Amino acid sequence: MFRKKPIILDCYTSNKSYFLNAKPTFGVERPKPTWLEELKTTVTLWIEQIGMYNKMSTVGICPGIRDYLSKAIHFPMWADLDIRMNPDATWTTTIEMRPFDINVSEHPPEQWKGVYKGQRVALKLENPWKIKCAEPVDFLLLDSHYSSSYIKDLGIYQSPGLTNFKYQVSTNVHLNCPVKPEPYVISLKYGHPLMSMFPMTERPVELRYHHIPVDEWQQLGNHMPATMVGRYYRQDGVKKVK
Repeated sequence: MFRKKPIILDCYTSNKSYFLNAKPTFGVERPKPTWLEELKTTVTLWIEQIGMYNKMSTVGICPGIRDYLSKAIHFPMWADLDIRMNPDATWTTTIEMRPFDINVSEHPPEQWKGVYKGQRVALKLENPWKIKCAEPVDFLLLDSHYSSSYIKDLGIYQSPGLTNFKYQVSTNVHLNCPVKPEPYVISLKYGHPLMSMFPMTERPVELRYHHIPVDEWQQLGNHMPATMVGRYYRQDGVKKVK
């Protein structure tokens, strides 16, 4: 049997620290979550209806969960970041206090009206990793659901999406945060499992990493036409924007 040709994802960052210590990697290269390490594969429970103990398996051997963890490309948080959410729907961050190129911005409610109920704030974390691919393969971006419950415990929705890296390069993380009666802080620590990305293909995927100058990193994606919704709609043969 011939080995299928791999799909190449070229991953670019301008920060040497991120290049060395915060690469996106497949789940098989990352440690298992603590809960999965500690959970036994079977449990024995007393079943009142039959008056006996019964042995049953746990989610620790569920193939759906194990494949979710192992087959995804996982993006860890690249640096420590605190975000304070205020009762009046304003927010502040510790970006100014950190020597890292972290950018957080907000999508006004009018841009996503009706998507989620209640008063919420839609924040976008600009991921320092940009990706290019020569083929129009789709990738599903989701939260790292089984790796950490921290984001969910705060009532935050991590907005999913389907993308490709032939027609755009961003891997940004979207956090839809509830407005609460009291202020609260979202504390994202370095290494926190932030996002999981699933290749929508049966072919193997190979990650290649590149550390490039910041001006080159900023230009990635500028070959796409400027539009009202960004530089990422599909159009073959487009000319570089001057």
